[in-house]
Amino acid sequence: MQSLSFALFCGAALLVPAAASAGPAECLVEAEGQTIFDGRCDFKGTDKDGSFEISGAGLTGSVMVDPGAATGIAFYENRTGRGKNGSWRLGDVDRDGACWKNQYGRICAWTLGTRPGQGGRRAADPVRATPVRQAGERVGERYRFPYARLGEWEVARYTFDPAGRKLDHCSAIKMTGSEEGLRVVSNLENTAYGFSGYATAASPAPLAVAWWFDNDPRPVHYQTAMTVDRDPEGFDWRMLFETNDEPGSADSVMNSNVVHYAYVVDGQDHVESFSLAGSNAALKAVFDCRD
Repeated sequence: MQSLSFALFCGAALLVPAAASAGPAECLVEAEGQTIFDGRCDFKGTDKDGSFEISGAGLTGSVMVDPGAATGIAFYENRTGRGKNGSWRLGDVDRDGACWKNQYGRICAWTLGTRPGQGGRRAADPVRATPVRQAGERVGERYRFPYARLGEWEVARYTFDPAGRKLDHCSAIKMTGSEEGLRVVSNLENTAYGFSGYATAASPAPLAVAWWFDNDPRPVHYQTAMTVDRDPEGFDWRMLFETNDEPGSADSVMNSNVVHYAYVVDGQDHVESFSLAGSNAALKAVFDCRD
């Protein structure tokens, strides 16, 4: 796992008080309502915009500062034994004195001896416990940020940039076999529902499908043309795209127990059925991720 560092907005004229451009500092990192790090750290400025890095026992981090602004984006890697270990994306942050913070947590850095409070130390105000997001990994031409794990459903956010700001789409995937499963994809314009099953990737042509929920009557005809959509990992799915201004299929997917897909393989009718257990929470997470 690559080490990430917190680049904090550190120009002496902008942080009051501020850690020096390089050297020891007093640092505080909080996330999910927990104190991840609180104590002496090594501090290093990294660019002319005021970004900087900190490192301490079990912790490295960075905030990439937006040029000419008191905003940035923060990451950290936690090996302290406190909070969740791993590489995490704290997200967009705003400067507040010597701290950079958002609803997920905060990072602070002071020159030694300048931290407010008795003896130069004080406990920070509590932070609302909200799950942080992991750091992104490059997947093809996108960056993937794990968003939530909800039972068998895995929700992820895909962006065009490593900072996670320029959304491509969010997805929820439930694999039921090596090449079988369900997928929901949503961006600001469209939401798509689909599946992968026996022989669904045999041809790149649209696949005529009949689909229905629970014990509803099966459609008489294969009336839905589901196109092939290759996800960033290179896996092919059969998907039906709907615009977000339509009523769409979300309600049925979220509140049914089973979805069935019927299509023709080698001249024979074939049916794939999938449990929708957990789909309500999964789709809510996708829409939260997207918005």
